[in-house]
Amino acid sequence: MRGVSRASVGGLAVALAMTCGATVAQADRVEACVNAVEGGQKLQRAGKLGAARATFLACDKVDCPAEVRAVCDRLVLAVEAAQPTVILGARDATGKDLVAVRVSVDGAPLTESLDGKAVPIDPGPHVVRFEHAGDAPVEENVVIREAEKLRPIVVSFAASAHAAAVLPATSGAPAPAVTTLPAERSSVSPLVYALAGVSVVSFGVFVGLDVDGQSRFHTCQTSGCSSSTVSSLSIERDATIAMGAVGVVSLGLAVWRFVAGRGQPAPSTALRFDIDATHGGAVLGAASSF
Repeated sequence: MRGVSRASVGGLAVALAMTCGATVAQADRVEACVNAVEGGQKLQRAGKLGAARATFLACDKVDCPAEVRAVCDRLVLAVEAAQPTVILGARDATGKDLVAVRVSVDGAPLTESLDGKAVPIDPGPHVVRFEHAGDAPVEENVVIREAEKLRPIVVSFAASAHAAAVLPATSGAPAPAVTTLPAERSSVSPLVYALAGVSVVSFGVFVGLDVDGQSRFHTCQTSGCSSSTVSSLSIERDATIAMGAVGVVSLGLAVWRFVAGRGQPAPSTALRFDIDATHGGAVLGAASSF
């Protein structure tokens, strides 16, 4: 009850002392009770509700006048209604609840363990620090509101870097070292794709030239051909053979390069084919850098 003033309580104490013919000692006790009421109200106005409650309880004693104790009772109830409460909790890295956790508020110890019960706290901003053996401390900055009840403040401790080192060994033998091997790099060289492409194109040209040449050759056999046509057929035959050779060589190189390059970094490669058709044959040239 915040409306109780020192004047009213003091007047009440003086009246009691005069009425009852109180001795000097009794007057001193009454004055102490009045001071407790006044001090508790100052703490209450400052937001220090925990200390205010303890002060009001001090004046609610047998040696205080009944009228003063009645005032203190009402003030205690008012403070208890306004004082917030929190429920503290902590979990380990796996989500398991912890009990042996030390908690402090603004540097002042609050509790040595967590039991799930509500804990009174003053309103206002606070730094709540949680400490657990083997883990780094965790701090929470909170703003507690007056009359706020049962507010949960739950933190989680991250796995400590040295947690594995403090675990007891399951046997006398040291734990085997676990070595992680780097994954084998497996890549296909671009040269393989280039050679495969050259092979496909060469075989395609080979088949086309062969079909066309065979058709023209049969025409010449039945109806005869000029010398220029025969010369053209000869050159086309040589080109056909050359393209077939290119296709075979390219396919062989592609297969070889694919097998030889498995699990190795793909090198920088270059491949060049040169075909020179000659009368009665063809010259195939290939140049590659690996």
